[in-house]
Amino acid sequence: MRPLGKIEEALSELGLKLSYAYEDLVFIETNTFLVRFDDSDDNHVYIHFNRDCSQKDEICNLIEAAFKNHSLRITREKDYELRDNPYKAEFDLVFQE
Repeated sequence: MRPLGKIEEALSELGLKLSYAYEDLVFIETNTFLVRFDDSDDNHVYIHFNRDCSQKDEICNLIEAAFKNHSLRITREKDYELRDNPYKAEFDLVFQE
């Protein structure tokens, strides 16, 4: 069982809201970062920053502290970007190499 409630509570402490959860990803309303669940450990998540975010280190420290209050550990992973998909009314989530 993925700890979506814990993540929602931790985000709330930061003044943020979850905008969408899909499979192992949790999208945040500001699109500054997203959370990816670690399927092997319910108390661990990965944080991916939008490549356009200019304050990644500062935000990561805030996220880490808030998530720690809810017994969640984080690991910062690759940045991402959202690209319009011209063939669908959707976007593509692309992780940076």
